[in-house]
Amino acid sequence: MVQSFARGMLQSPLINLLMVALPKDKLLMGSGLRGLMNGLGSTFGISMAAVLVEKQQAVHALALSEEQGWLSLGAEAAVSAARESLYAAGDWDLLSTKAMLAVRSLMLDEAAVLAYRDCYLGIALSSLFALVLTVFLRLSPRRG
Repeated sequence: MVQSFARGMLQSPLINLLMVALPKDKLLMGSGLRGLMNGLGSTFGISMAAVLVEKQQAVHALALSEEQGWLSLGAEAAVSAARESLYAAGDWDLLSTKAMLAVRSLMLDEAAVLAYRDCYLGIALSSLFALVLTVFLRLSPRRG
């Protein structure tokens, strides 16, 4: 939401600044380049966000695997509860392994949620920073 708001607030001042700064014979080329930069920014922005999410998920998974108290009931109790649940469901083959995998899957899901939170926070902060910079663009003296 913050990123969409910031993008809407940035586009008008940036286009205005572009149109004022460029000579009349370069306006078409300038607006075309601006559109190209928006497209490249969107493409690489998505790629960079995906890389950030993957990296942060690995960082959070490592941190959660080292922290034994990340589950409210504790790791041993979680594995035991998963084992009992699998046993009650009639899944008796490799019970201990499947219980450990269930807890590991829960840990990776938690790491993914934390990674997405980090990514969204980074996007929101960078969007707010860009809004502040745009205010300074609007305050800068215009070339006539």
